This record gives sequence, C-alpha cells and structure tokens, in this order.
Amino acid sequence: MILKQNRQSNRTALVWATSFWLAAHKLSRNNLYRLFGLIWIEFCLQHDTEIERHIREACATLRYSIWDKPQNYAFLVWVQLHLSAKKNVSVEKLWGIINQQQKITKHDRAYLYLLQAYQATETQSNLVAYRDFMTAVSCIEVIEQHEVSSEFLIIGLSVAIRLSMHTYIVKFSQLLTDKFNQQPYEPHNMIKQIWLKAQTTKINESKSAEYKYALQLVKQKQFLNAGKVILSLWPLYRFDITLARCIVELYARGHLDLYITDKNTVIEARWVFETQDLKPNWYLTLKSKHAVLNKPLY
Repeated sequence: MILKQNRQSNRTALVWATSFWLAAHKLSRNNLYRLFGLIWIEFCLQHDTEIERHIREACATLRYSIWDKPQNYAFLVWVQLHLSAKKNVSVEKLWGIINQQQKITKHDRAYLYLLQAYQATETQSNLVAYRDFMTAVSCIEVIEQHEVSSEFLIIGLSVAIRLSMHTYIVKFSQLLTDKFNQQPYEPHNMIKQIWLKAQTTKINESKSAEYKYALQLVKQKQFLNAGKVILSLWPLYRFDITLARCIVELYARGHLDLYITDKNTVIEARWVFETQDLKPNWYLTLKSKHAVLNKPLY
C-alpha cells in the first residue's frame, strides 16, 4: 500500500513538473538542461506524442553545445529505441543523425555497444546482447574508469534487467544509488532516482539462499541434484559466471539431465566463456577432452 502511494506521489510530482517545464520551454527552446529534463519526465510518464518532438529538438541543438557528450547521445538514442517507429532502426544510424555523421570515437563506441545490446534484447537475441553488453562494460571501465556516467549505468541496468542478469542488476542499481547520493547535483538527479526506484522493484532476492545451496551441492559432489537446482536458477541469474562454469563442467561430464528447453541454457553458459578474448585454461582443457563442447553455438 505504501509502495503504491509512493509511486502515485512520484507520478503526480512528474506531472506537475511537466506542466511548468513545458510552459517555460515554449518561451525559450534553447535550454538543453530543461529539454533533457522534459524528455526524462515524458519517458517516465510514457508521453510518446510530446517526447518525439522534444527528441528532435534536442538532436538538432545538441551538437557543439556543452551537452555534446557521448552519454547524452546515448540517452537520446536509448529513448528512441523505446518508440515503435524507431526501435528497429540501426543504432549507428540514430547516433549519426545526432552527431551529424562525424567520426565515431572509442568513447562513443562503448555506448554504441551498450545500445546494440539493448536493441538485441528486443528480438530476444540473448547471445548477441550479452556479448555486446560485456564489450561495452570492458570498454567503459578503461575509458571512464571510476567516473562512469549515470546514463551508461541506467542503460546498462535496463539491459541487465531484460537479460535477467541478477549480479549486474544489483551492481548497477547500487552504483546508481551511490552516485545519486554522493552527487546531488548530478543532472536531473531526482527524476533519475524516480526511474531507478521503479526498476529496483524488479530485483528478486528470494533465490539468493538457493544460489548458495546450489554451490554447496557442487562442493559436496552431489552433481545431479546441483544440476537441477542450477538449471532452475539460470533464468534469474542468466550469464552468471559462477553458475555458467558449473553448468559447462556438469554438462561436459554428463551430470545434467537436459530437456529441450535446458539445451539453450547450456549454450548461454558456454557463451560466457566463448566470448572472452582470453578463454580460461580450465575451459580450454575441458574442450580438449569433451567433444560436446566443440559444437557450434549458433
């Protein structure tokens, strides 16, 4: 009941903010801070008719402004991917419209990989989405290091939620919470916090005890029972590196009783290691001993 009241209160606050900011925007359309705020609010409220016009205005004026940064390009592209008319348009094409076909930098590319991962989730191309997501994360850690933008974390969180990657959902949610608390003047902090609160309701902690139990069964060499529990956990902890290793090893050694639906789980678990540039030695050794791990993934 309290949660429902909080959501209603947040929505009411956003509606009031929209009316005031729209009135101000009509008087002066060159304020990008206010324009991005409007887009954020309309995105949270799902006001599609207004948001498309405001996105066009932002795209037209963003270049060479103080907001001319990769994270702001990424935000505009990400919002457009939620619109039915744009969700199937190439990410690079949408990006090119904003940056006026300028050369794409390494910094840009990190965001493009993340956006491509998000777009891949639209067609349930989980392997592609995971590969691009991990590439984006690796790139951004090198480029932005300890100052990863809230936009990267927000888009990354949305990808993690769609892929049911529990570890990254918790990690990115916490990083965003810390950022908003420690940097109260982060652009559109309050609006982003409202969005984040809506997402954190999707975090499911109820399986954490079962996760620990599954790993305990593996240590006790109760492989058949461990396999059953791990397979049941995978839809929530998809692409979790620890569970992926367990699945790969149990599968190679014949300890998994697989149904048709579980075969895709094995493919996803193998993909965690196949997408690594430097594959772990244990995985390469296992592949050399078990032919089943050398079958094409797709």
